[in-house]
Amino acid sequence: MRKDYQNMQKNLLPSQEKQEMIWNMIEKNTYKRQKKYRCQRMGVLSGTIAAAILVIALCLPQTGLAESVKGIMRKFFYKDTDIVQDVMYDVYEDCDEHIRMKIEEMLSDGACIYFNICYEALDEEGERWLTEKRFDVDDISFLLKDHDLENTTGWSESLVEQVELAIDGSRYFAFLHFDDSGNYHLKDVTQTLTYPMYDGQAEGQLTLHSNLETFSYRLSGEGSPHPDYEPKYLYVSKLSYGLMGINKGVYRVTYDDGSKGYVSEHLDEYELDLAFTMKDGSKFYVAEYGVSSFSPAIGNPDFDLRIAAGYFNKKGDPDNYLKNLTIHPENLVGLDINGIHYNLVPESEYNK
Repeated sequence: MRKDYQNMQKNLLPSQEKQEMIWNMIEKNTYKRQKKYRCQRMGVLSGTIAAAILVIALCLPQTGLAESVKGIMRKFFYKDTDIVQDVMYDVYEDCDEHIRMKIEEMLSDGACIYFNICYEALDEEGERWLTEKRFDVDDISFLLKDHDLENTTGWSESLVEQVELAIDGSRYFAFLHFDDSGNYHLKDVTQTLTYPMYDGQAEGQLTLHSNLETFSYRLSGEGSPHPDYEPKYLYVSKLSYGLMGINKGVYRVTYDDGSKGYVSEHLDEYELDLAFTMKDGSKFYVAEYGVSSFSPAIGNPDFDLRIAAGYFNKKGDPDNYLKNLTIHPENLVGLDINGIHYNLVPESEYNK
């Protein structure tokens, strides 16, 4: 079991060179607190510079919005998910002689960033390019700079073509970037996006606007779900969560191939089962892919371990692992971690 877990971690990690760069960036700050951390699940990004047009993002009530965001909703959310009013429109556009690329809708909370992307051919040469072009997840991605790496422990990205929306001369894609640091540092910041155009990879500056509020809760309860950490703090939005705590035995390791991990000796305790309780007594369950994914806690000096971060999903639905739910985070009152119950105390009331 230990070997399987280590292999899983190594498969999630990037090249050794990229790990070292990111690891050194984190340690530069965390050594000041005399703690050792790790970073994981980093993407390897590349691209060349081209001109782009930035379009002001709008968040306005419009008719027919449910239809216009059906790409995001269909690919990443369950049918009854309430997100329409939180989507921003006409976010970004770039065009050259043959191709127009548009980010038509964006939904973001500072950790999850969802796009609907349209590629449109402007002439016959553009139509030929668009027909023959093979898109993969490395083609559309964020280029994180040094200052970005100081605030993250890792990320993942997904790109899914929306074949059902395709018409002659156009292709549509749903894109997700998830930063699993749990600190929501991508809210209302500008990031560099790389994407393909007719003459090669282009880059443009994209402001990640969001009108989704993030809530902070202290965990109050007895006992711990794991011998090597103590959960203490919850960041949560309508789309995602980040669970922080105090490290009591999780440690950093370096594998034979040079990759790094953050592990515990108590392998039987890696299972992580979360149940979020609302004011009305209803619950949202999260399986978080079945394991705790430890990493440094960045952005809160009171805690040194990020225990988990993720989305809200339907437990026991492996066929729809990309499908997510939304919650009303202001109505949270409790959290169960592997059967251990904690009351959630709003940060604003904690020291009263």
